[in-house]
Amino acid sequence: MEQNSDKSGQQLSAFLSDERDLRQFIDLHWEKLLAYCQHYTQDREASGEIVQDIFFTLWDRRNNLQINVNIEHYLFSALRNKIARYYRDKYRDERRHENVISTFTEETSNTEQTVYHRDIKRRVSELVIQLPERCGEVYVLSRDEGLAIREIAGKLSISEKTVETHLTKALKFLRKHLRNERY
Repeated sequence: MEQNSDKSGQQLSAFLSDERDLRQFIDLHWEKLLAYCQHYTQDREASGEIVQDIFFTLWDRRNNLQINVNIEHYLFSALRNKIARYYRDKYRDERRHENVISTFTEETSNTEQTVYHRDIKRRVSELVIQLPERCGEVYVLSRDEGLAIREIAGKLSISEKTVETHLTKALKFLRKHLRNERY
């Protein structure tokens, strides 16, 4: 194979006729392409794969590829395109990785919150049992059944003020015990 850096306007197969020609062609251009690629990617392994892929593609398409510019210009243009694709793919993969981590974190957080809320609810139920009977009953009607003070007063035949007193007492009791237990 003759020096082909200035070959243009011809089929690659005209000067890459066999594997020996390919080897000479690679030896002639490998270091320049690799150095250029490493400069932009800062990753020796990725750069080697990118440059290798360019030569593989050239060899694979040698019978159909018409190059109408200086071969070295063509190689560096192909390399710039591969570097751009490398960064596009790297960015996409990083976003995908971040999304997986975010989803996992959210699921973990949701699971932790669910467990935490279940524990609090269980502990509140245990504490409500410790309240005086009427006080616990008022709390359950207010918080678990969602009744308003007026509705609770009517249902239990007590004054609204008494309902408020029982709720205040229940909430203070629960707050005190839950705070002591670090809930």
